[in-house]
Amino acid sequence: MKINFLKIRYVALILLSIFMFFSCSYGLDEFFYRDGVVNSRARSLLSLPSSEVPEVPSDADYDFWLITDVHFGGEHGKKTGERKDQQFIQKIMDLPQSKRPYFIVCLGDVAEHGKPGEYRNYRKFTDQIAEIPNPLGNPIVTYSIVGNHDLYNSGWESYRKYVYPYTSFYVFQTHGISWYFIDSGSGSLGKKQFSKLKAAMKNDSNKKFVFSHFPLYADGFFYFTMQDTTERNLLISLCAKNDVIRFFDGHTHEKHENRLGSFIENNLPGYLEDRSWAVVTVNESSFSSRIKVVSLD
Repeated sequence: MKINFLKIRYVALILLSIFMFFSCSYGLDEFFYRDGVVNSRARSLLSLPSSEVPEVPSDADYDFWLITDVHFGGEHGKKTGERKDQQFIQKIMDLPQSKRPYFIVCLGDVAEHGKPGEYRNYRKFTDQIAEIPNPLGNPIVTYSIVGNHDLYNSGWESYRKYVYPYTSFYVFQTHGISWYFIDSGSGSLGKKQFSKLKAAMKNDSNKKFVFSHFPLYADGFFYFTMQDTTERNLLISLCAKNDVIRFFDGHTHEKHENRLGSFIENNLPGYLEDRSWAVVTVNESSFSSRIKVVSLD
């Protein structure tokens, strides 16, 4: 057999280039989602204390806003351009106080490379938002979950230092709705997290919202969904059987809406790339919700 050393050399150079790119810019270990990492991050489901739960109306419409794929450190890319954070903040401030969001949820990828400075900039951004009074005069708090970019370069250590509520798997309850924030940053929930989520939901009679970085389906956008099909199917079944109203996710940077049995999946476009976010209107007396994607541009 004749060996083509020239082809082998080219392949080796390509592989070396890929290695150098990801190890320097993103961190090779986290890029390939090593096994067991999520089990370490999401060992237990944290129930936020009542002092950290947003105060919302029990019998009237209220809004919260959803952002995803904020990517501090990723600006000036081919698709992103410059940041529009101050314009976004001004958009909130320009609203009559009664029309402002009660709180904000971020669906992950707050950082681009998982570097400490990127998390510090995200913290400054959310701190500025918190200075704006919501309709009740309370700070507009941002509740965040971890995305895959947040894990690059061992970014988890900085994430849990700077990003509220300093964990990746948590829940809080308002009047009749439970809000579940899950850790899908590694592309999987892992057995431990899924088991704890399953037990919590089965013992929770409330209606539910679930927030994830990775999508469940996203119009069949397979490459960007959770890759373990068995786990994904079990999660869809768990949500369908336990009064989930909506499942919100990001990662694709695109807008998709799918009805998965008894609940709706809303996949959202990126905040940095598309200058977009979602306004979600909720009524807890009727358990109704509606969503509208808006943009700065």
